[in-house]
Amino acid sequence: MNYCTILLTKLLDIIDKNFLKGLINKYNADYKVHKLTTEVHLLYLLYFHLTKKESLEDFVSDLKNNKQLNKALPKISKSQLSRKNEDRTYKIFFEIFQHLFDKLKANKGLKKALKEIGSVKILDSSTVSLCLSLFPWAKFRSTKGGIKLHTLYDLNTNAPENIIISDAVIHDKEIFYNLTFNPSYTYLFDRAYIKYQKFDEFIGATCCNMKSIA
Repeated sequence: MNYCTILLTKLLDIIDKNFLKGLINKYNADYKVHKLTTEVHLLYLLYFHLTKKESLEDFVSDLKNNKQLNKALPKISKSQLSRKNEDRTYKIFFEIFQHLFDKLKANKGLKKALKEIGSVKILDSSTVSLCLSLFPWAKFRSTKGGIKLHTLYDLNTNAPENIIISDAVIHDKEIFYNLTFNPSYTYLFDRAYIKYQKFDEFIGATCCNMKSIA
C-alpha cells in the first residue's frame, strides 16, 4: 500500500498545477467543499483502478483499515463517495485525461522512436463492469455483469483504429480471429491474445525473423 501512495503522488505531479486549478475554477468544482476536493477525488479514482477494486465497499474498507494509506487518502463513507461520484461532473476528469494525452502526443522522444520503428499499433482490452440486474445479457460473474472493449490503437495517429466489443467472459485470444494484420506494421499485445494457429498464419505471411519473437 505504501508504494501505491507514493505512485499516486507521482501521478499527480504529471498534471500541471495551474491547469488543474483553472479546471476546478472553471467548473466551480470545490465550492464549499472541505474534505472531498477534486484532487482527493482524483486520487480516490486512481487508487480504485490501480488496485482493481470490485466495489465502493472494497475501496472504503481499504481506507478504513490502513492508517498508512490514510496519509494520502482520508477515510470516507461509501454513501459520501457515491454521492460525489454522482454530483461532480465527469467533464473535469475528461479534460484531465485530454491534458495528459496532449502531453503524451508532444513527447519528442516518442515521435523520434516512431520515425525509426515505423507504424506501430497496440492491442489491448478493458473490462467494463455492468449491473447484472440492469444488463442480464452481459453475464460475467455471479454478482455482476460486464463487457470487454478490445481496442487496436494506432500509435502514429494517436487514435483507435478498431474497437471490438465482446462479452467479458470471452477470452482475449478468441478475438484474434476477428483482426486483420498488416505485415508492414509492428503490433504490440500481451500473451492473452496469442492464438497460436492464427499467430502462425500471421508469422508465415511476414518476415522469417518474427518467429524468434513468438
